[in-house]
Amino acid sequence: MGLALKGFGVWSLVGQSMLNSLLRALLTWQASGWRPSLRFSKESLASMFPFGSRMLMWGLLDAVFQNLYQPVIGKRFTAADVGFFTRSQTLHTAILQPTALALARVMFPALSESQEDAPRLKNTVKEAIVNIALLQFPLAIGLLVVADPLITALMTERWAQSIPYLQLFCIAALLYPLEVINSSVLMALGKMKLVFRLEIVKKSAIILAIFITFRWGIAALLIGQIVTSTLAYLLYSQYAGRCIAYSTLQQLRDVLPSLLVAIMMGIGVHFMGAMVDSLMLRLIVQVTSGGLVYLALNYAFNRPALVRALLLAKQAVQ
Repeated sequence: MGLALKGFGVWSLVGQSMLNSLLRALLTWQASGWRPSLRFSKESLASMFPFGSRMLMWGLLDAVFQNLYQPVIGKRFTAADVGFFTRSQTLHTAILQPTALALARVMFPALSESQEDAPRLKNTVKEAIVNIALLQFPLAIGLLVVADPLITALMTERWAQSIPYLQLFCIAALLYPLEVINSSVLMALGKMKLVFRLEIVKKSAIILAIFITFRWGIAALLIGQIVTSTLAYLLYSQYAGRCIAYSTLQQLRDVLPSLLVAIMMGIGVHFMGAMVDSLMLRLIVQVTSGGLVYLALNYAFNRPALVRALLLAKQAVQ
């Protein structure tokens, strides 16, 4: 903000990114007891390189493909269309992705500790899938329902074209955390070569979807993203499920109660918002009532999952 006020323009965004990375590194250094040394081990390099190199390539591929849509949209459509797409993507990323990313950081070490104990590993994955669905589904469906008052009230009518894009992003985000869990299972079991191959298939599907859908508009591109997101989850869950005897069908059966409750919550929130004229008041009413309705419905229909999630939250706070 200081750089922007001083007239640095878009360079203030560069400064923000660099400062964020620097502060993250300094805080991690302070919180961690580990310190790097100047010793070099050929044995460690030989044992870690196959896993680490594939992890690096996976990260590079993911970084490239996360920013692939903007050039495609900019080439085919207008700068305003890029702005509408980017704004909806930013909101979706800020609200929905932190949960999945935090989950990925926690899941990998937790699963690595259980890799030699198959029953424990399966129970850990099942508990993670149920809990993340309990949290992610209402966030995604709730954001889909309140997209209109959220964008219109906070960013004015000029950004209204972003609303359907944000809603499609929310649908694509439903299965993403489950994909993260299943990919973490394969990585924890040392199957990075398989993960890299699955990523190649996933990225190839993204390119194919873009090639097929870009001529029909941005909404069609996002529908293609929903299809590729579903395909990615099915691929990862198929292979991870074989490794831990926890199939795709079993996973979907376990998260179905949370999905149904979230859909009921979304329908209720939609009708509550329809009774309020003021956009800001509608947003407040929908967000507040959505949380209360979701808790009440889970208590009535999905109580075991809610109780487990509350116990885990209590343990985390303590």
